[in-house]
Amino acid sequence: MLVQASQVQHLYQVTTTLPPYEQPQSCPDIGSVGDYTLTFLEKGKTIVSATYASNGCGIVTFGQNDERTPTQEFSTLFFQAIQDTTPPIQTDQLIVIHTVDPSQIPIHAKIGAAGAQLLSDALRQLPASSAPPECADTTGPRYDLTFHQANGEVPLQITIAATGCTSAVEGHIRTVTPGFRHLLEQQIAEAGAAPAQPDSLSLAVSDAKTTKKGLMVYQRDLLDKLYHKLYALPFAKEQVKSCTPQDTLKHFYLFFEQDGSNVLSVEAYQGGKAECERVTFVDGSVRQPDQAWWTLVEQAQAIATPT
Repeated sequence: MLVQASQVQHLYQVTTTLPPYEQPQSCPDIGSVGDYTLTFLEKGKTIVSATYASNGCGIVTFGQNDERTPTQEFSTLFFQAIQDTTPPIQTDQLIVIHTVDPSQIPIHAKIGAAGAQLLSDALRQLPASSAPPECADTTGPRYDLTFHQANGEVPLQITIAATGCTSAVEGHIRTVTPGFRHLLEQQIAEAGAAPAQPDSLSLAVSDAKTTKKGLMVYQRDLLDKLYHKLYALPFAKEQVKSCTPQDTLKHFYLFFEQDGSNVLSVEAYQGGKAECERVTFVDGSVRQPDQAWWTLVEQAQAIATPT
């Protein structure tokens, strides 16, 4: 609850004078950062209540039909109020997946409680950015940070793109400072960073008749062969990019994880037109699978257990 009178009054004044809602020509196609309810009280009694849907361009609604357009001033005051009333995230572990080059195996680091808390607190202090949400590229060179708590909760997952901006932290895209980058790289080095080695694979497969999802594989030697073979596959010829899912018979999704963090996700297409068999990485690159790789996929499918 926000109780500082001047801050409450300023937010109240800005909120109640927002302009009528007009549908923008375009909005960012991103998931919701959150839907919020604002309730202003005077001597314990509600005087104004509104709902703020913060996805896309955002919309503030009073009652059922009174829709308003959130201004930049409103967004700044609102998320500052959240930050001022939200206790710091307590974290016990941080898993970092550093993708230097999407065509190469990423780096994995497991950072302990002290370093994780230090980085969590530092993230909250990074300056807000005016960059659009898509600046936090999740397909190119990047850091993926997953904060864990002892009870198994994941209070924060963010991506830091090579551009230097983050995905949303407490409602704001942030700009990475040289000091934060140095701290992150220092903690990664001290944690003993090494090439990622997946400890699980989630597999989904579909054909014209059936779809199977949530098939789990934990056999480490098979995972290791399948994972490393992927990066060794040659890049596909240009004409493969014109193929469609209908040109093949089976469609696979493979999600490799280590310590609960995504290390690699690919889609694979098998059967049908031989020239259309392919493996697609999240950055859009396409590789040409061989029979040895398909054999490994079949072995993984044979021992996979449903979740």
